[in-house]
Amino acid sequence: MNIIMKERNMGKTTSLTFASEITGLPTVVSSNKHLDYIIRKAKELQAKTPDVFTVQDLRAGKLRGRGITDVLVDDMEQIIGEAIDSYLGVHVVAGTMTKKNDER
Repeated sequence: MNIIMKERNMGKTTSLTFASEITGLPTVVSSNKHLDYIIRKAKELQAKTPDVFTVQDLRAGKLRGRGITDVLVDDMEQIIGEAIDSYLGVHVVAGTMTKKNDER
């Protein structure tokens, strides 16, 4: 997994939108509000992106039977905490992560 780390308003979502267009991978976001934003951003960029799903969509099985095994995730920090808490069964207060790439 690669992580695109940049400050706010520095093009992370734009980068991910073009990655989605190039790879054909759908994007996963934390909420319907964010989903609407991604769709608007893709139209603004004139990018032909595949579907965008929320975490709730995935939990409800909306990807089942579609042959999708890989996805892109926008604003991971909104999803990671909840996912780790759920996986471990406890609330994680803090953690560390090694940055694998130098994309800025």
